Amino acid sequence: MHTTHHTPLPDESTTSPVRSGASIALGAAAAAAAPAVVVTGSVLLAGVAALATLACVAAASMMI
Repeated sequence: MHTTHHTPLPDESTTSPVRSGASIALGAAAAAAAPAVVVTGSVLLAGVAALATLACVAAASMMI
């Protein structure tokens, strides 16, 4: 008989493969800032894009 419940064995890792919201937000901010620097050459604009992305990801994570 097969059950869906899984108890980790002692040698199995118990850490979750799901990334934290902070690491997802930082990755998204970096991904938004890089093209802004390349296209415009402005670090200030890249910072604005990164902050806007961080705000949007933070708002989305609060809604979830």
